Amino acid sequence: GADVLIEGDDEAQLAMRASVYHLLRAHVPGDSRVAIDAKGYAGEAYWGRFFWDTEMYLLPFYLYTDPLRARTLVDFRVRALPGARDNAASYGYRGARYPWESDSDGRECCPNWQYRDHEIHVTADVAYAMAHYARAAEPAYVRGPAAEAIVEAARYWLDRMDRRPGDSHPSILGVMGPNEYGPINSNNAYTNRLAAFALKLAAEVGQEGGATPKERCAFAEAAAGLPIPRAKDGVLVLENEEFATRADPRFNELWRNRNATYAAQVSQERIYRSKCLKQADVLMLMMLFPHEFTDAEVKAAWDYYLPFTTHDSSLSAGAHAIIALRLGLHEQAWEFWRMSADKDIDTEHGGAAEGIHIAGCGANWQIAVLGFAGMATALQSETFTLAPQLPARWKRLVFPVAWRGSRLRVDVAAGRCEVTNLGQEGLQVRVWGESRHLPGGQMIAFERPGKGKR
Repeated sequence: GADVLIEGDDEAQLAMRASVYHLLRAHVPGDSRVAIDAKGYAGEAYWGRFFWDTEMYLLPFYLYTDPLRARTLVDFRVRALPGARDNAASYGYRGARYPWESDSDGRECCPNWQYRDHEIHVTADVAYAMAHYARAAEPAYVRGPAAEAIVEAARYWLDRMDRRPGDSHPSILGVMGPNEYGPINSNNAYTNRLAAFALKLAAEVGQEGGATPKERCAFAEAAAGLPIPRAKDGVLVLENEEFATRADPRFNELWRNRNATYAAQVSQERIYRSKCLKQADVLMLMMLFPHEFTDAEVKAAWDYYLPFTTHDSSLSAGAHAIIALRLGLHEQAWEFWRMSADKDIDTEHGGAAEGIHIAGCGANWQIAVLGFAGMATALQSETFTLAPQLPARWKRLVFPVAWRGSRLRVDVAAGRCEVTNLGQEGLQVRVWGESRHLPGGQMIAFERPGKGKR
């Protein structure tokens, strides 16, 4: 099953079950010829095309509830490799370049040059998703079905990088990161880190994917050399090299109606020259790689970028809620949960008039499971790990998890967390920092340290 039970908050329960319903409805089981389009097959916006939403916002739900469904989504990108090769060749690059807006054959269909030409992180997101699927469900996947696609993506990254005079490191220039209000930037932190992940992965599985030993060394060297820009204090991670030099967005003066998007009230050229974010960028990076950043670094990024963030995208609230919970900002986490959960329910502001925000549905599941239940992903921990901190209104949170061949049931309530192993094989479980062995068919209860109720 995939149901998420929330007791004590009927509105949250409705939003969660609506999200799970649409996630299940929009997926075609056992068929990798299609993924899930940006509107969940519930509207004509984006013409039924596929985005990075698949890898970063949708895949985790399927991966941790029904890995067979997740397999079709990663297989879709493997099957679309010829189209990705054609995309790379059309720009004069080797390898495979996955499209910003993909048709069923993996061909680029985006009509806007800003996104089509520069929002290239999707190619790294695809490799990340393949590794995520392998780590959580099928370890051999990256050395088998996905190996060629991973190597071809790495070949693209090698061609796409530049070496500027005087630099001792490679750079990825002229990119748009997840923040789509910054059009052409140098060394976007998110893009660089995900590209480095993809390159390192290709170095590891390259032999099975057809890479030569020389190529594998080049992949590893490039992965190690890509920089993550930082401010002079060494603590603040910069979205890119240019962000701090842009003009103030003047929100108080120009964003008069906060019930409408910022982009609907100012020109695009003003957006592109201002310090403003459509959605999480550096914070999204920190959500994916939490162990690579200290609490001080995450807090510095939160304090710096949040005042500039418009949340014009339905993809924004999820990452912000999860980061807020890491920082212990419970009230703000709750507000971001509400922002995300209400997106398709709130008819007063349009709701799903143009189609379901299917990535937002996936984000809702992530806020509940990865945020409020504090579950680490399989890429973040080899041990099944939870650190629950429920909202005050939630009396109980219950959900199933598929974890590396095991089936688990998590039940969190009032400072207590029960984990039931529904399978036959035992596994290690860590909750609130306490690690214990959970035999097959057994349940273990954990008490929150300090007897807190969250």
